[in-house]
Amino acid sequence: MKIQSVLGSVALGTLLLFNGCASKPVYQEQTGFLNDYETLLFASSLDSKIVRSYSQQDLKKFEKIAVASVRVIPAIPPEEQTDAQKELYRRMTDYLTEGLKKELSEAEGLELVQNPSSQTLDIEVAVSAVEVHLNDAKWNQFSKTALGLNVVSYGVYMDEAVRILIEMRLSKEKKLQAQSMQIMKDNVIRIEENVLEFNAVKPALDAWLKEVNTELESIRASSAE
Repeated sequence: MKIQSVLGSVALGTLLLFNGCASKPVYQEQTGFLNDYETLLFASSLDSKIVRSYSQQDLKKFEKIAVASVRVIPAIPPEEQTDAQKELYRRMTDYLTEGLKKELSEAEGLELVQNPSSQTLDIEVAVSAVEVHLNDAKWNQFSKTALGLNVVSYGVYMDEAVRILIEMRLSKEKKLQAQSMQIMKDNVIRIEENVLEFNAVKPALDAWLKEVNTELESIRASSAE
């Protein structure tokens, strides 16, 4: 039996197990990047794309913002990562970090600065992959999967059930002010020749970068209401 068939069978069984629980939220194995998932997921209103949690502070008062290097959460242990996967994660980090800085440098009412201070908002971003459930109308039932191929993730990619998840924190002097998470649902992550390439994830990254200034403005405006 070909290795692809074995991998596919194992992954399919896992997928069916998850789908069998589709009547209630899955929310398996969050990445841990955000501070409080229970409040974020269950106390905030949910929609098809994004969930937010806000502080009571008026974030519109901040006119400077500092960007930390974007973190890639591969869900593959370092010792199991191939050289190609490590290169993928490096490219994703560099691409999103530079792209985010470029977008924020063009944002109205914000000045991009190098170093955080008491007068800046600090933005931290993490990118990962999730398995979504295609019969989930609200797109709020999902679980973490590998950003790349392993025994479990192969079948999930083949079923075109993988999407990019972007998580974001806004802080002031390390105190959380706002956080959000967004599934790039319109960008299917596909594999070619049993390898996940940068070009497969780039459209999802670009789609998020295109929206980030609007999203940031919405978060800041909402905090002032």
